[in-house]
Amino acid sequence: LYSFPDLETPLGRVHFGGYLPGSTGTGLRGFRRYGMYAAVLILRGEGIYRDASRREIALSAGHVIIVFPELPHHYGPLPGSRWDECFVAFSGAAFDAWRAHGLDAAHPVW
Repeated sequence: LYSFPDLETPLGRVHFGGYLPGSTGTGLRGFRRYGMYAAVLILRGEGIYRDASRREIALSAGHVIIVFPELPHHYGPLPGSRWDECFVAFSGAAFDAWRAHGLDAAHPVW
């Protein structure tokens, strides 16, 4: 994991990121509200994304999960397995503004 507590960019703040081999994601019990944006790239494995809107999306290598600050969610590999992921967590007015131009919590998986 890498922490960037003071890394301000013209777009906003990069908080932290990392590469997690053999990860269990957030786990598939209970929802969490993250409080910032994150982009999570699944590198290996399969799993599920769920959020409080009752959306459930199958995941596999190559999918990107966009975490929205206000949306309770969880994600992880299929039960009994693990996956590899990399991620970055960020916040800022530029990211909020992108929501008016296509970044939509109704479509959290790309």
